[in-house]
Amino acid sequence: MTRMHPQTLHSGVPQGAAAPRPQHQPQPLAEEAQWPEVVNHTDVFVRCFGRDLGRHPQLRDVFSRSPEIGNALMGHYQERLKKAAGQGLTQLVQNIADCLSGVERPGFWGDPLAAAAENGHWRIVNKLLGKMNAGKNPAVIASALEKAAGRGHQQVVTTLLKKTDIKDDAVALAMALRRAACVGAEPVVTTLLKETPVRDDELAIASALKEAAQHGRSAVVSELLTASPVARQEAVVNEALTRAASYGHRSVVHILRPHARQPGLETLLEQIYISRRSNRYSR
Repeated sequence: MTRMHPQTLHSGVPQGAAAPRPQHQPQPLAEEAQWPEVVNHTDVFVRCFGRDLGRHPQLRDVFSRSPEIGNALMGHYQERLKKAAGQGLTQLVQNIADCLSGVERPGFWGDPLAAAAENGHWRIVNKLLGKMNAGKNPAVIASALEKAAGRGHQQVVTTLLKKTDIKDDAVALAMALRRAACVGAEPVVTTLLKETPVRDDELAIASALKEAAQHGRSAVVSELLTASPVARQEAVVNEALTRAASYGHRSVVHILRPHARQPGLETLLEQIYISRRSNRYSR
């Protein structure tokens, strides 16, 4: 008669051997959790298709078939589009824009357009304008124009002026002119003064001249004085002259001086120079 080890009497498994794992039958997913009807599977969807969006034009159907997933994916692809636009990756921008050409959300196209404009990628700006309804997005276009002007990207500014109705937006033009004058972007200033009615906007011209004078942008100061009679008004010139002198921009003072008729101006300028020297030596 064969004796069994005491430890195997109840389990039937010899001592030291691994117990067999219980067999579990796979449970089917609940009907409401099937892909792609719920947002729970969005992360999987992004990992599968996120890097190859241009190769999967069928993604356009997802936004109509499954609004929840479409909304969740929107932010992901907007960020990718913004980075591609800012880096000048024309083909990637084209791929993403083609797949999402039906999106009519101003905010979706706004950030990528502004990124492309700020970095001077005018071809991408042109492509994005073709995908969006520019007439319904004045704030988006205004932001892109201001960023392009502030970086001196004349070709982007020209594209925005020709492809949109932004030239009718007095506030947007004034902000763009001021930004361009501040950084000394003379070609942008020339373009804005030539192709838009901003040259007759007294407040815009005065603000631009003061910014240019304060930052020592001699070429822009000369351009404004030549292009617009507003810039030659006595009150505007006097304030711009005072700013230029206060910041030590003698070349700008030299340009503005013939247009100033303020009594005792030479004495005032000398006092400003003396004050600047005193403040510098007292630090």
